Amino acid sequence: MALVNCKECGKEVSDKAKTCPHCGSKLPPITTMGTKVILGLILCIVGFIILSAIVKQCSSNIQTIQQESEQNKKRKADSISVASMTYRQGLTLDELKQYYKQSIKFGIKSPQHSQLIAELCTSYYANAISTLDRVISDKNAATMPLEDFSEFTSLCGNNDNLDSKSKSSVLQTRYKQAAGLVANRASVVQKRVAAQAEKDKINVRLAYAKLLRNRYLDQGLDINVSITGIDNTRIKLSFALFNAVWAHKMGNGDLITEIQNMGFKKLTMTDGYDYTVYWNFK
Repeated sequence: MALVNCKECGKEVSDKAKTCPHCGSKLPPITTMGTKVILGLILCIVGFIILSAIVKQCSSNIQTIQQESEQNKKRKADSISVASMTYRQGLTLDELKQYYKQSIKFGIKSPQHSQLIAELCTSYYANAISTLDRVISDKNAATMPLEDFSEFTSLCGNNDNLDSKSKSSVLQTRYKQAAGLVANRASVVQKRVAAQAEKDKINVRLAYAKLLRNRYLDQGLDINVSITGIDNTRIKLSFALFNAVWAHKMGNGDLITEIQNMGFKKLTMTDGYDYTVYWNFK
């Protein structure tokens, strides 16, 4: 037990006492060395956490600033590059496009900007006319590449100084002519393909008739198979022993579905004399 002085009367009292036995005033709790050490450690840990967060945030801010600085440098370099580009005669259309797009991107207009626009429009117009003429003259052309046509319209369509309105009118007329030819060619191709597909189906039905005839022969049945009608859509089975029993089996078997799937519209079964039965398909 240790003795401490009372803050009110100044007399010595025990450090375990809660009140002064002399004056009766309350005594504050005495902090021990162990408690001080624990409080110190807690403060150190909290301080370390706060300091780490501050360092991390500062590092992130520095990185962001560096990235923005690099982007600004690149943007400035690109801007300087565009500004220093020298427009000259004889540039290809792709070079003209690149020059124009970069100029618009960075808001830079060279002294020859009007000349650049004029040459771009001239190149777009020439390419569009050439493309449309090629589509018109090529009987196998079935597509309409319109990149230069659309770019001419968007860039030059309202520029009175370049005679763009009259050129746009020419392009519109040429485009309608090419589009009409392409549509007609596509229609012809579609009809040709459809005709070939139908011809293939006819050949398939002929081959099926031969296959069905051989199938019956393999079963020991001399059933004749013939194909008639427009586009060979009617099939006829002839056998001297055909009767109602055969017809019943035929109607409940898989052959009806098979024949229908081959594109036949009518199946006739006959004995060649007085018994005939048929099925119509849609």
